[in-house]
Amino acid sequence: MFKMMVVTGLLGLCLFSPNAWSCCAEQHDQLFPLGEQDGEPVFLSFQFSRRCQSLTPKKRNLQTGMEDGNEFWIKGTFSLVRWRNGEREVLETLGSIDEKECTCTYAEQEQRSRFESFIEPYYQKALARFAESNSPIRPVSIAFNDRKNTKIIESEDGIIVQYKEITLDFSDAFFPFCEPSRIQAVRRYESRHHHIQILRTSCSWLDKKDIPRNTKRFLNLKTGFWGEKASPHGELKDYVFIQRKPSSDSD
Repeated sequence: MFKMMVVTGLLGLCLFSPNAWSCCAEQHDQLFPLGEQDGEPVFLSFQFSRRCQSLTPKKRNLQTGMEDGNEFWIKGTFSLVRWRNGEREVLETLGSIDEKECTCTYAEQEQRSRFESFIEPYYQKALARFAESNSPIRPVSIAFNDRKNTKIIESEDGIIVQYKEITLDFSDAFFPFCEPSRIQAVRRYESRHHHIQILRTSCSWLDKKDIPRNTKRFLNLKTGFWGEKASPHGELKDYVFIQRKPSSDSD
């Protein structure tokens, strides 16, 4: 059984400045497998926060993001990472962004978002490094909103999320507004030497209307990423589980 202790929390719950008051404070940690280096899987990591702000002084309140005259911004860093002895290791920092995602409300954000255009150049550049290698990554399967195999155990100390043989222990985590206890997506990949499984946790289940498009993008490695609907104080995080193939399978 896999068991992972989760220590995390939302940073910057409310952001103040002369031009805006923002209480989105949405945090993301996304991982995309690229290929193998020295026999180990390498991933593109995109860690970012989403913030919203009102351009109208009278609207700088807890309804920021709900009315017209709002901007959503993405600020984050792209890196190449791998896992050594269970620890995340940054191989290279590729760059950072601080870009306006859209001028919109929460209801309009998903449709107007420029998120995919932000990640596209970094993803394609990183993927190209492994395109000619003899250890490419192959998408295998994806499942969304697998409620049947997700069990949420609540206690006074917090929550534990079980997905099949995997346990995510959030007992020591601090989530002031929402608990990312939904297994929104389970992605499975194969490389020459490894089976790779990535669980995406979120505060909410994925909207059913997004499943066909996201599935199509996943099946083509060149489009293996997609935007997410914004949510106030949300948190979305990918957890990776790597299993080495028996020698008979990998040669």
